[in-house]
Amino acid sequence: SAREAWLEAAERHWHNPSGLYREAGEARRVLEDWREALADHLGIGEPERVVFTSGATEANNAVIRHLSESVPGALALSGIEHPSVAAAAETCFGPARIRPLPVDAGTGRIDPAALEEALRGGGIGAVSAMAANNETGALQPWPEIVALCRGAGLPLHVDAAQWIGKCPLGDLAGAGYVTGSGHKFGGGKGAGFLVLPEEEASSF
Repeated sequence: SAREAWLEAAERHWHNPSGLYREAGEARRVLEDWREALADHLGIGEPERVVFTSGATEANNAVIRHLSESVPGALALSGIEHPSVAAAAETCFGPARIRPLPVDAGTGRIDPAALEEALRGGGIGAVSAMAANNETGALQPWPEIVALCRGAGLPLHVDAAQWIGKCPLGDLAGAGYVTGSGHKFGGGKGAGFLVLPEEEASSF
């Protein structure tokens, strides 16, 4: 069904959805229908919080750059993050503004207690943590990380490319910034998305 939907869109709705002619208007309608469908799947009541991208790499880069320009302090980041997050952080924040988060050698999981201690120490302006590791398959404790960041009043980015479509969504949409890739859960390649926090949906 995903393949059929992709082929139909490629054949019938390839027009620029920002155009003013009839076919462009139809493409716009289809685009907005699928924005609402994805928002519903993720449990988001405001479809405008969903921004389509060319993939999770573009989405991750957009979020990390935005955070580097909008928050003071360092970015808390583990050593197991996807290269599209790690490289963007290195470029946008710079080494001096990255706070490394320990990962348990046995489980491959970020240690929430270490994050809690780092947050108490101050100097952290935002946190980025994946939901599931793309190489080891280790499932990360993102619900605990969400709770810690909420308690500290800090923005959180969750790279959920390997989680969505494989594991229960839970309160994933409430994490803040969430990024994903369509082809990881049945969609076509070259389509990704990011979810914005409710308070930033109109200004990102």
